[in-house]
Amino acid sequence: MPIIGIIASSKKRNLAGIAGYFVGGLIGGTNQTSIFKYTFGGDTTSTLSATIGTARYFASGVTNYDVAGYALGGYSTVSASQQLGDKMTYSNETRSAITITFYSTESAGCTNSGTAGYQIAGFGFNADQNTTHKITFSNDTFSTGTNALITARGIGPYANDKGNRGYYGSGTSNTTTMYYYQFSNDTTASISGTLSQVSYAQCVSDEGTAFIATATTFGSSPSALNKFPFSTETRTTLSATLNATGPAGAASNLGSYGLYPLHNSNNSEKITYSTDTVSSATAFSANKNSACSWTRAA
Repeated sequence: MPIIGIIASSKKRNLAGIAGYFVGGLIGGTNQTSIFKYTFGGDTTSTLSATIGTARYFASGVTNYDVAGYALGGYSTVSASQQLGDKMTYSNETRSAITITFYSTESAGCTNSGTAGYQIAGFGFNADQNTTHKITFSNDTFSTGTNALITARGIGPYANDKGNRGYYGSGTSNTTTMYYYQFSNDTTASISGTLSQVSYAQCVSDEGTAFIATATTFGSSPSALNKFPFSTETRTTLSATLNATGPAGAASNLGSYGLYPLHNSNNSEKITYSTDTVSSATAFSANKNSACSWTRAA
């Protein structure tokens, strides 16, 4: 793996998490417009007055850490991918519509914060996709990645190491293989570490250090936790497990802990990065089934 450099590494380690946001999703089979917030400083939850413009689930969540979060695509009806885009400005937590140029959902949303976000693969036009869509944060414009992904895939885990690589894998591709996406030149390849099982996983990223993915069969509990240091991209299966059963989004209090809301539940759990231990976190007012998620940091 390329050496990131002293200055870039230092910037990553100085990032601090502010809040996680969980956007849209399903509650009792009904599409949602809600945006739920988990404030890391006090471990408190709230429901914002802002909502996304169209109720939907399985949108792709992309974040520009200290500026805004984006909800791209998603389902508003069963198996019908939508050409919908929302942007929430973090400073005042207000939402606006953005124009997107593609139909895709169930996508990995990787972030090179301050530069661009990536909607990787997903499902569109009734088929798994191997296309990457890039949003340039400076002007909110989209382009298509110059290199196709290794395989088409629907929903799967994703993670990001700012300024360097995003990671994606598994999902509907029925494989334990994990891949990187190089931000600097839009290239992709597999990494040495694999998931411990095929999984509709959720990931949390501690920038500059490691990412942690859930590994569980959809609907099964508990979930294994697979840790991948960015320096080696090899997998360790942690002794701690999570009560996750499916996709519900995930967010990172950078340098401190990863937050996993539990599928079809208002409960949530956190994994402390320094000790790799899991504990209960503050419950939300409603479940986060199939929501997309943003990490806000500064």
